[in-house]
Amino acid sequence: MKALYKWFAYKLPIRSKLLISFSILVMVPILVLGIYSYQQSKENTERQIRSTMESNLTRLTSELDTRFQREGSTVRFLAYNLTFRNALENSGASAMTMAQVMNTSVEPTFWYFIAGDSYVKGMEVYSTKVRDKIGNFLLPVDDTVSQQAWYRQALDSYLIFFTVFHFNSNHSISNRAILDTNSSSEVIAVLRMFCYPASLLDATDSMNYLDNGIRIVDETGQTVYARNSGVDALDEAVRLLAE
Repeated sequence: MKALYKWFAYKLPIRSKLLISFSILVMVPILVLGIYSYQQSKENTERQIRSTMESNLTRLTSELDTRFQREGSTVRFLAYNLTFRNALENSGASAMTMAQVMNTSVEPTFWYFIAGDSYVKGMEVYSTKVRDKIGNFLLPVDDTVSQQAWYRQALDSYLIFFTVFHFNSNHSISNRAILDTNSSSEVIAVLRMFCYPASLLDATDSMNYLDNGIRIVDETGQTVYARNSGVDALDEAVRLLAE
């Protein structure tokens, strides 16, 4: 350091000293300003990206909520069909009467929603009140059905709940208990509505930004839909966080 000082102070010509001094005085502020501007630009860009991602996420969740609420309203409407509920309660007396009710008032309504809703694939109604399949939708509850988790959950809860499987499956399912007409406290059937998951969740394909990944999980932590970002470490961290 001393040698450098002696070289600069005693051996270097005055012209070179002025050039070096001027360069230092000019370059240091420019360098500091450049670093500061870079940091500010980086923070602003990250803030804008974060804001855009949050806005897209809000729009996506709002769209998905609207779709699930609409399908939930359809299931609720069908489960409240008074004629159907009365026929189910009295189906033990006359299977023919049940079949007539299904053909005249219930099945046309079901087909109306299946044909008019692009998300709906089909419907099934399982009931302990019938012994054989009646029409296209009404099915008896056998030992296999009675042991299924979705059926037991429907018996324990009068609310609508969705069981959404991975996209490799053929459908997502909405389940709803159908209650008796007298006290609305006895489950007389369980209605299942099958939806096309690719259609139900296609909003994830239309609301993307900078090829960011998307992962949707259900309440159990099971991945419903995933589109990776391409960064393996980030995708794995998000997957572990979701689980």
